Parts: sequence; structure tokens; C-alpha cells
Amino acid sequence: MSARDKELSRPSFGQSIGVGLILSLCGAALLAVLAPFVGYGGALRAVVAMLGLAYVLYLIGKSGERVGRITTIACWVAAASFAWFAGLPLVAYVLVHVGLVWLVRSLYYYSACCRRSPTWG
Repeated sequence: MSARDKELSRPSFGQSIGVGLILSLCGAALLAVLAPFVGYGGALRAVVAMLGLAYVLYLIGKSGERVGRITTIACWVAAASFAWFAGLPLVAYVLVHVGLVWLVRSLYYYSACCRRSPTWG
């Protein structure tokens, strides 16, 4: 994929805001449904994990990259599972998921600048 094509496939700020709004509305509804069954804390952690995975899948789908998708998802699931079973406080748990989203976004949308060869003259 060329740099120009990659630039065109990058989600715009407005698109990302729209996806975030839709995911937050779905998350609020899901939290309301799950809370009576597993408690508010467990439901909140499950919703954070589901929304993080949904946004990561959105980022991977929009990137156009074909290489490393399964590995990225497997690593995300492993890190999210570790955060779940480690019993982290809620703030740390959310920060782990925010960090994972940042990492995936960085890997899929901002690595092209590092691969460019310098121009001489």
C-alpha cells in the first residue's frame, strides 16, 4: 500500500468521534443490561474490554493493512486478559486498555514515517 493510499484510509477526526459516540452509547446500554447480573464493577470492566476490542477491530479494519491482524488481536486479547486477571484497580485497568488502543493506532497508522528512506539532495 502506498503512502498516499494509507493517508486516504486513515480515519478522520470526525469519523473517530462518530465511532466513539456510537461505541459509548452501546457501552452505556450494555452496562445497564450487564450490571444486574454480574455487579457494577464486573460489568464496567467487561464493557471497557468489549469497547476496547471493538475500537481496535475498527482501527485494524480501516487501516487496510493485511499483515499482522491476527497477531495484533491475539496480543491485545492476551494483554487485556492479563489486566482482567491481575485484579488491577479500575483506573489502571482503563489505562491499560487506553494504552492498548494507542499502541494499535500507532502501529497501524504512524509507522510509515519510520520506513521512509532519507532523500539525499
